Amino acid sequence: MATTVATAKAQALFPPPSRTFYDAKHKEEKSGVKFDGKTIFIQPGVGTPGTINVLGFSRDGKLLAAGKDFGRIVVWDVSSGDVVRVIESHQKIVSAVAISPDHRFLASAGSEENPAIALWNLETGKLQHAFPVDRPVVQRLVFAQDGTSLVVTENGTAYVLDTVSGKHTLDVPGERLPALSMDGETLITTNGQKFTIWSTKNWAELKSFPTPAKYAWPLAADVQQDLLIYGDSTVKQGFIAARINSNLPVLDKRQDLLPQFNPSTGFFASVAKSKPIVFGHSGGRIWGWNIDTGKTCISPILYSESGQLNADGSILVAAIDNGLLSKEKVEPAVEVWDVPALIQACNLN
Repeated sequence: MATTVATAKAQALFPPPSRTFYDAKHKEEKSGVKFDGKTIFIQPGVGTPGTINVLGFSRDGKLLAAGKDFGRIVVWDVSSGDVVRVIESHQKIVSAVAISPDHRFLASAGSEENPAIALWNLETGKLQHAFPVDRPVVQRLVFAQDGTSLVVTENGTAYVLDTVSGKHTLDVPGERLPALSMDGETLITTNGQKFTIWSTKNWAELKSFPTPAKYAWPLAADVQQDLLIYGDSTVKQGFIAARINSNLPVLDKRQDLLPQFNPSTGFFASVAKSKPIVFGHSGGRIWGWNIDTGKTCISPILYSESGQLNADGSILVAAIDNGLLSKEKVEPAVEVWDVPALIQACNLN
């Protein structure tokens, strides 16, 4: 899944990762994706062993979860890189994972025949609850600060699920991919015509304003820095930075284009803490972008669809996988960068 990136000779490239996280040794399932040199054969709903579809940090950044094909979920201790929990969810291709702020639970969703959001006890690895969903596939799961409210995106519908009662505390039909602010206090959604900001304390609507483009998808918000990052697949810039208070796009000084935003594949964007630097993942690459200076930095093609920045902006991770057409074969894993060192190496200050 490579995407061509128009880059100048001076564009900075990511340094090697500081660490790499591997799955625990286990018996791999037979791949449901094959390539004979001319044709790709795909067995529906199965996937490829080792493929990481989604990554999710705990709010304190101490744990990292990976949702994989064949329903496998792996949780690492970020400081040591040790695998602390493996869950065989039987959800086929896992599409979303989230760890509760107190580390007690992990929520997951996938492509099983009877789709549900599963809530797992992280200490025991056992299923705690299963909540049916109406519109598979679930695209995103995010725990709010209270630890029991789970923000869910189901194919064009967003809602907040109370994992204790199983009831919805907020329903926002027609909304796309809600973005939780880095401080966890606000949620931003869009219905294609307007952005709406919600308080996660009581799920009250705080503000709404027209979207600057029909296909603008909110990706990241930092209220303290007055920044909203959204994706627009119809323009070559792909990722746009805007001011929340005025909804005026930030002056785009990019020296090089980033990989194109494509809502049909894996992507993310997050704002580094106290710095106007955005990190993201698209086109099979991880990247950084200083929106004030316009400097950008990209990784080699990782042949993956997942990346993530932890809540305090100190650690960046991305999955690496074997592309069907890649010449060099690698062991699927998660590559880890310490953000301060990455910013210095990429000259993003």
